[in-house]
Amino acid sequence: MKSISLRFEGEYWDYLIKYNLLYLWTFNGELEIYNWEDILIYLSENKEIKIYSIFQGRKNEKLLIMDLLINEKLVDDINITLSKSELNKYLIKKYNTPTGELTISLDSYGEKLLLNTDEGLFLSELDDIENSQKIFDMSFYNLNIGSYGKVALSAGDDGVFGLQLLKKNEYFTFLESEVKNITRKHSNKAEWINDNIYNTSYIEDDYIFNFSNLDSISYNSSEIFKYLPINERSKNISWINNNKIYRAINNYELEEVTLIDLGNGELDFRSRTISFQSWKGDLVAGAGTSFGTVVECENAMVVIFKNHEFVNIPGEVIRWKSYKSNERYGNLLGMIYDDEIVFRAFEKYPVNYLDGEILKSISFNNKLI
Repeated sequence: MKSISLRFEGEYWDYLIKYNLLYLWTFNGELEIYNWEDILIYLSENKEIKIYSIFQGRKNEKLLIMDLLINEKLVDDINITLSKSELNKYLIKKYNTPTGELTISLDSYGEKLLLNTDEGLFLSELDDIENSQKIFDMSFYNLNIGSYGKVALSAGDDGVFGLQLLKKNEYFTFLESEVKNITRKHSNKAEWINDNIYNTSYIEDDYIFNFSNLDSISYNSSEIFKYLPINERSKNISWINNNKIYRAINNYELEEVTLIDLGNGELDFRSRTISFQSWKGDLVAGAGTSFGTVVECENAMVVIFKNHEFVNIPGEVIRWKSYKSNERYGNLLGMIYDDEIVFRAFEKYPVNYLDGEILKSISFNNKLI
């Protein structure tokens, strides 16, 4: 899959792109807000490349039409760099975060922003982040916002907590529910599969349970990974992507488990393995995206696309993340390095490219990536 990388010089810790704004958190506890739309307009007017549309610009109809008229297909490894002084031309506001501490994790839903820090869990409106309010006096391992504002919070030995966020509309302002402990089972990471939470633990079995009905059937590791059972080789590194679960089963192999909904709250599971070339090193972490799954190895970032192509991204990444598949910037992968932050945008395939029989004939088994 073809892509373009925008590289912004500077030392950053985390980011958010929302409503045409770029939020960058620095190592000294500051938040810098930039005009993302104006950055894309500037770059598109000075480059004959499909920058504006591929990075999800929306306001400038002229540039969208211009992108459609550019006949050249994207080539690999297009890199465009903005220096710190160039980026500062688009700075809207800069101020200190509520605690001055680095965030552990953050996510947004509608106009609301959740910040998970060592000082606790904070909630604010995106247009009024300076007035963030602490809503829970506990820090979490991670937070994950699913559909309709459902939030899963991992708390180690204390289990999984839940929170319901609600959007504003022009007539009413809805209040958030209280943060509640929904299960005491150990949790390092909790992610959403529709109304189900997939929980990963480094010291206990992984499992699936239903957020809206805690009395429903739960599935543990022996049921989820029944074709490749848990054994001494398993590394307890796992994540989800839509209806698939990925698990590192040793240094160079990944298991892909597809969830099959049988109805009446019952699930079934089918798995296969993906083998990695040894030079990439141990599998470290992974995450699902709209364009495939991202795997962090010791010596490379590997993106496995939905059409089963893959690309290796060199360099030692400090932090990285992508947006959920149903969000506007779902084709972006953000990677933070020592002296820059890189946003790599992948060109989307036509919808019918992935339809039909083509995917049924492709298999990773016995193939090194």
